[in-house]
Amino acid sequence: MASRFRRPEDIARDLADWFRREGVRQAAIARRLKIGQPSISRVLAGRFDPERSDIAKQLCDHAKVALLETEQTRSPAAMLKRLLNETWDGTVEDAERVAGLLRAIASLRERQGHQGKRRRTKRN
Repeated sequence: MASRFRRPEDIARDLADWFRREGVRQAAIARRLKIGQPSISRVLAGRFDPERSDIAKQLCDHAKVALLETEQTRSPAAMLKRLLNETWDGTVEDAERVAGLLRAIASLRERQGHQGKRRRTKRN
């Protein structure tokens, strides 16, 4: 399988997560990597071409963020992580709402499973 570059918005999200997790400011990384802070800001906004941006490559190398698609970046867990990052606002209240939605999905799935079993039993 040929390597493909990930979408800029996915790379940007992973880089922003790294900045948040590490508690690092853009200006500090700009000084460390000897690049302009506005360039870092453009990458974090997803305004770059993954194939051509040396700055994005430097940031990804530094933060150990995948620039190319891998089995890990295509996994269902990675998809759920991306969706969670896109939708959750970071508050406890919102986490409770998201958890409630997941519980509702599990409940619906459980009911559908029971209905499916009843239907099969009636047909037999």
